[in-house]
Amino acid sequence: MRRFILLLPIVISFATSAIAGNRFFVRVGASASTTGESAEQLLERLGLHVVRSVAANDGVVYVVRSELEMPESVIAELLDSEPRIGMIESVRTLRLPEAYEERGRPSRLAHDDALTRAARFARDQIASGEASAPGSSYRRQALLRKLRLDAVHRFYDGAATVAIIDTGVDPAHPELAGSLVAGYDFILDRVGASEWSELDPRLSAQLQQSTVAVLDQSTVAVLDQSTVAVLDRFAILNQSTVAVLDQESFDRLSSDEYRAFGHGTLVAGLVHLVAPGASIMPLRAFRADGSSSTDDIVDAIYYAVAHGADVINMSFSFESFSPEVMRAVNAATRQGVICVSAAGNRGESLLVYPASLANVTGVAALTATRERSSLSNFGEDLVSIAAPGEEVLTTYPGGRYASVFGTSFSAAIVSGSIALLREVDGEVDQHGAEKALAMGRPRSGEIGHGELNLIGALRWLRQNRSDRDDDDD
Repeated sequence: MRRFILLLPIVISFATSAIAGNRFFVRVGASASTTGESAEQLLERLGLHVVRSVAANDGVVYVVRSELEMPESVIAELLDSEPRIGMIESVRTLRLPEAYEERGRPSRLAHDDALTRAARFARDQIASGEASAPGSSYRRQALLRKLRLDAVHRFYDGAATVAIIDTGVDPAHPELAGSLVAGYDFILDRVGASEWSELDPRLSAQLQQSTVAVLDQSTVAVLDQSTVAVLDRFAILNQSTVAVLDQESFDRLSSDEYRAFGHGTLVAGLVHLVAPGASIMPLRAFRADGSSSTDDIVDAIYYAVAHGADVINMSFSFESFSPEVMRAVNAATRQGVICVSAAGNRGESLLVYPASLANVTGVAALTATRERSSLSNFGEDLVSIAAPGEEVLTTYPGGRYASVFGTSFSAAIVSGSIALLREVDGEVDQHGAEKALAMGRPRSGEIGHGELNLIGALRWLRQNRSDRDDDDD
């Protein structure tokens, strides 16, 4: 049997959102029905089969499925003919941003370059001995010096709850296990949000037992103390010195089916690194292939608010504006929850959501030399702040660690930073967090307030709180 090192140049795709199989959000008004029929009965009479209901702050949002196509003209006619139907919006599919799917995208070269540099950085960590013990390079990496986290952690550890809407998390990872609170899986509709839930049991067992280096579709090079990271997707290494996967498992994990596996654990590891005292609430709204839909996103936002989240991290982006996602975000911010989102990885000036919504902190990525990453989207109407997004180390399923590139990970760093702000001032809201982040260091390239200046943000917030306390006296 031929055996291969686990090596996956996966890159989780950024794709234009599309309509999700004739599914729609519908809001039904409270006005009395002349026939006495319930909202559910009304929808069924109209041929709209209820898939689920989402308890929003301002009522119930129904997710329905239509057996027939519903072009805009049909929707307009339905709204005119049924006064109890207040809104219809198409549910759309979306994907995580650490990839490209359309090979002609201008970001292709940037992604290829980032993948190569991710592997080189991982390999250099191993060659230098920095990765000689599991987690040592993760806990000593340059990011801590850039943000001056050693000084910050003497006083604050980010004791807040950060909800992460993503692919789930590895609940047994030694760095994360003690920080996790109960989450929810919106794909399987059950409590818990494990990254492993979609993997074939045999593949899952191999991944959790073998010692491998990975170049993974989210531009990830996974480190392990006894292995090397490699560049060639199908390289066969010395089988006597590395633990490997069999051919079938290799092919399975390198397929599109698992292109996003590990993304949520990668994000969670950076939130934890910046805010080690934060409670992490994993909300699994993305499948292992990196896909989701706006109804799962909306449900996850409301769930986070209802279950005590202080910060919501959304390391994803999509191009089509969704009124229901905006309503959910606005409901969260009205409750004092601070929302953070990735700006996306096409290297363009364009609007993506939810980062460009008024009540969301959009985050761009910086290189190791503190310039805007060529991967990162930019624009004053999109980006509030920029944070490191290249040559950063984080956690990966199976107790491993990874080198990552992308705005998803910059967003996670900012979410962790906001958890620290929330500990300094438990009343800080989206507006206050944005003011604190405005202490960023200027950088060129349409990246909002510039480079994240965590020390400056904390100082501003402490002074603002002190002034407010003095006024109250």
